[in-house]
Formats: sequence, C-alpha cells, structure tokens
Amino acid sequence: MSDYLKLQEDVSKLESWALAWQMKFNVDKCTVMQIGSGNKKCSYQLGNSALESTDTQKDLGIWISND
Repeated sequence: MSDYLKLQEDVSKLESWALAWQMKFNVDKCTVMQIGSGNKKCSYQLGNSALESTDTQKDLGIWISND
C-alpha cells in the first residue's frame, strides 16, 4: 500500500472516530503541508471535502514552511 493511501486511510479513521464520539472536524481549519523534494503532492479528503494544501502554517506562534 502506498504512503498516500495509508495516510488517507488514517485521516478517514480519525473522521470515523470523531463521528462516533459526536464530534466534528472543522474542515475549513484543516490543511495539508507537503514536505520533501520527492513528494508527489497528493490531495487528501476529510469526509466529502478536499483538504486545502498550504506552504506555510502558524502553530503556537511559530511559522513552519515546507522548505
């Protein structure tokens, strides 16, 4: 199984867990950062929504970039 399919399967499991516990991910706040020169830049989905791709992300006041 390719790495893309493994990661997509894990995202789907997280969604199933959240629904079972009557929680919901805010897809508008979820993004994917593709890191690495050999990355194929695959697109991922959370439920019926495609996750947005980003080059930078701020987390706990620290900016992280894919380069």
